[in-house]
Amino acid sequence: MNDKLKELKEAIEKIPTYDYIDLTIDNDKLIVEQIVAVDTITFEITIKDDCYIVIERLYSEITGMTIEGNSKFDTLEEVLDFIY
Repeated sequence: MNDKLKELKEAIEKIPTYDYIDLTIDNDKLIVEQIVAVDTITFEITIKDDCYIVIERLYSEITGMTIEGNSKFDTLEEVLDFIY
């Protein structure tokens, strides 16, 4: 398990007001899943070249569409700000 992903997972778990339905590390990827109203937001976070690579997916039950975006962050704090 990548130490940076483990550190990020532990930081997310410590945020008392951050609601998620899934927070797991699988195959060197941290998966964070949230439900917001009728939408599902999923963040898949990996480490590449000592940076956090975040793939964000927003799935709308109403439209049945998924919107995907990619972001790159240098620090754990930047990732936490982005997903929170």
